[in-house]
Amino acid sequence: TGCASDEGAISESAVCAGNIAQEVDPSLYVGEPGFNRYDTESFSLTGFLEHRFNDVLGFEATARYRDNSADYRQTWVSFLGAGNPRVLPDGTAIARSWYDAPASSDQFAIDGRFRARFETGPIRHEVLAGINYQTVDTLLEAAFLSRPTAFNLLAPVYDGSEIPAQADFDAARGRSVNEIDSIGYYINNQMEIGDLVLNAGVRFDDLETGNGTTSQDDSATSVSFGALYRTPIGLNPYVSYAESFQAVVGNDQVTNQPLLPQEGEQIEVGLKFQPPGTRTYVTLAYFDIEQSNLPNPAGLPNAPSQQEGVARIDGFELEAQTAIGDIYFDGAFSLLDTEDPSGLRFPSVPEVQGSAWASWRPSQGALAGFVLGGGVRYAEGNESRSGAVVVETDGYTVFDGLIGYNFDRYSITLNAR
Repeated sequence: TGCASDEGAISESAVCAGNIAQEVDPSLYVGEPGFNRYDTESFSLTGFLEHRFNDVLGFEATARYRDNSADYRQTWVSFLGAGNPRVLPDGTAIARSWYDAPASSDQFAIDGRFRARFETGPIRHEVLAGINYQTVDTLLEAAFLSRPTAFNLLAPVYDGSEIPAQADFDAARGRSVNEIDSIGYYINNQMEIGDLVLNAGVRFDDLETGNGTTSQDDSATSVSFGALYRTPIGLNPYVSYAESFQAVVGNDQVTNQPLLPQEGEQIEVGLKFQPPGTRTYVTLAYFDIEQSNLPNPAGLPNAPSQQEGVARIDGFELEAQTAIGDIYFDGAFSLLDTEDPSGLRFPSVPEVQGSAWASWRPSQGALAGFVLGGGVRYAEGNESRSGAVVVETDGYTVFDGLIGYNFDRYSITLNAR
């Protein structure tokens, strides 16, 4: 509203601010250089263990500790809701929002499994049976402020004079803690009968989750299975089914009982194609995912609980890899159809996405070890909704590149994104 000038209405693709009757360049920076930042640090230590008892049985283990921290600060022109202009006619923003959110996390995970390879008549088996344990603690100390401003979109000045004092952020800071302890037991059997490959597995998980004040226990059993048939021409059809779950901390507002874990089911069918004697590999897949036990949509206020929401995602994915001499190509394309519990598309998720990448890696001669690559990524436009407000975001195309050199025991690369 208000995006009109003396020359007439601006096109629908224009990006307008409030009622200043001028188009604002989409690349206008409305942050504050002395404030905006996103700095991260991480440390990880990983160990691997493998032991073979004999030709049939072996044991494997993987353990990792990881420590992460992030300092995230951002400011933007405040959005005051439908019907309320956020910019005055002269281009001055009514308010700016300030967000300061340092965060940290610690993670420890260990997975130990037995691997057995054996035959029963014409069936070749590869069985995995193991236990994994993981503990994750996260901390977010976020502060949000909204302040009147003199920031002008038509003549922006970045002098740092409007940055709130640290004491103001500290007074508004909230503390969010998330604690997860989980242990899982699993067994999986991959069987080969001639050209037919079958896979079946079952997993039991027990989770304890908490937010620093309350905690709850959840458990679930999930299964997965699949089948693939290998043909002489390298065109291999397959089908798979998998289940998942994710714990949710809190109580149902209607039943006052602990929230059930969100559950997922996925069915996938596709083709894997690897022409004999080539370095080409192509996969085409159709998948259908259902997520359940989600919060109710607004249209179901009288439901017996608050977890009748169901979301669906289905679509196609195409991926291809090939090599011609020392030149390697990768490409991907996806088409997604999403529907949240209210019957709307998932916010900020493009329906169409694609990417392509090519690299030159000489294997012989004076340039052996040299790497030169470039690629392109495309995402279609998308929209997000909040009540009656619909925010449409244009699609984009971005380019990536790298140059580097691989030595015998290390490599160095320069990446541009």
